[in-house]
Amino acid sequence: MLEKFSPTQSHRLAVCAREAARMLGISRSQVFKLLAEKQFPEPVRLGKRNPRWLIADLETFLQKGGCNA
Repeated sequence: MLEKFSPTQSHRLAVCAREAARMLGISRSQVFKLLAEKQFPEPVRLGKRNPRWLIADLETFLQKGGCNA
């Protein structure tokens, strides 16, 4: 389930893989495994080695059934 954010974090639009995994209750390696299998939202890339996932995309992913979709 998507983790509740504190008021100081609610302005964030995107998160790193570690934070996305924590929000979804899965491991960081599972995020990249699902991404490779085209079962996870594509990240926004802030450089070659700096992917970020939009929180709105993660919420949509969960609404559609998450990993079980």
